[in-house]
Amino acid sequence: GPARSAGVTRGGRRTRDGRYRGATLGVGPGCRARLAVVPVSEWFERSGVRWRVAPGQTVADVLTIAELAVRRARGGSLQNLKGGRRKRLFFFDAPDGRRYVLKSNLYEGADQWRRRLTGSKSRQELDLALGVADLGIPTPVPLAIGEERRGGLLVGCWGLVPWLTDAVDLRAGVRDGLFTPAQRRRLAGPFGAFVARLQDAGIDQDDFSPNNFMVRFGSGPESPAMEFWAIDFERAKIRRTVSATRRAEHLAKLARELTRVSDSERMRFLRGYAGDRAREWWSTIAAAGVERFRSDLKRMRRTALGRGRRFAPISGEGWRGHARGHPELVPRPADLAATPEKPTRQEGLLYVPLGAEAQPDHWVVANLLYLRELAPEPLAYWRGEDGGGLVYGFGDEFRLASAEPGPGERFALRVLRGHLTALAAGQPPRVPGPYAVARGPDGQLRAFCLDPRELASTGLGAG
Repeated sequence: GPARSAGVTRGGRRTRDGRYRGATLGVGPGCRARLAVVPVSEWFERSGVRWRVAPGQTVADVLTIAELAVRRARGGSLQNLKGGRRKRLFFFDAPDGRRYVLKSNLYEGADQWRRRLTGSKSRQELDLALGVADLGIPTPVPLAIGEERRGGLLVGCWGLVPWLTDAVDLRAGVRDGLFTPAQRRRLAGPFGAFVARLQDAGIDQDDFSPNNFMVRFGSGPESPAMEFWAIDFERAKIRRTVSATRRAEHLAKLARELTRVSDSERMRFLRGYAGDRAREWWSTIAAAGVERFRSDLKRMRRTALGRGRRFAPISGEGWRGHARGHPELVPRPADLAATPEKPTRQEGLLYVPLGAEAQPDHWVVANLLYLRELAPEPLAYWRGEDGGGLVYGFGDEFRLASAEPGPGERFALRVLRGHLTALAAGQPPRVPGPYAVARGPDGQLRAFCLDPRELASTGLGAG
């Protein structure tokens, strides 16, 4: 990305009038956006956590809610929605009937020393949220942030954020079918205008994901037709301007997680975003999407071919490979009555033979296509002397595409091959199948790629 703007600050500082000047906003002298100078509270110690309350809040009431939320999270009565050990997210229903989001980050080793210079993520997010709100962009500002220290080192932080009642994040609304087709058509243009407004304000959000945008449709004649919010500013900066290159990267990130959006919906979005330049931006985003896919492949290669929480290498007599999840639960070649010529379905699994061409890059591509909803979940890859293949999770909702597909299947296959061609920089897929089909949450028939050689053969798999 472009160089950081001049005048970026690293730590918050106290001004002469006793106000707290926000840090990490990434803006400098002469910038249209300004540093947020807001009256925030002093630090308050509660249950081993030092809390700071956002402006406009009653300190005693907010600290009571924050302390109770942290106590319940520590006690295990709140479910960690992130599933991770160091970055956690909880929903907390307070006694007053309101719902809050409780965020937590834990720091270990060198991270503790680094955070002495940069400050905690919770403090950064509060500063950024105040700056974004100051620019007129709707965002839920954290009510309070807390930090835990031991021996002067930061070991953890907390953030208490109000939950947006009746609002839905864009990813859940589109992927899980929470939006009706009419709602999707209605919001596409206004959402494009909201994204343009965000970037025009100088907000460079690195995590430009659809789940970081919330929408609420009006429920009464006096309520707005729809409202948008931008959330989660842990990886954002406020700049003088957001360059055209960064804007294209943002939109490519948005598109990679919304692969099931129709072309007409994309064009509605771009008309709201760029007006008469919509078709020009269509081509720009397509080119940025290919580069984003290459970058994601490199990152996925490091993860899927390594050993970690989600992936691990597996091996046996005469074969070796990789697995997703718990290696001991992944089927081995001897567990499947597989045939080397065609896909074999067995007890919720599908074995797809890749023959002598099988290579680890096929496993990498399959996992990335799964994240983009273009393939079923790959569970294992192996290769031996006689070749290799992939094992997919293949529940009852899936079936193999027919040899002579009907109109619905033909349309779904055409849409899928269009996505694969776009990801391969315009090169059509090499082999015609095999494919799987299943109905999505919206009831529409969708096609899924089962043979990652279609993309690996274009050179992307080695990119």
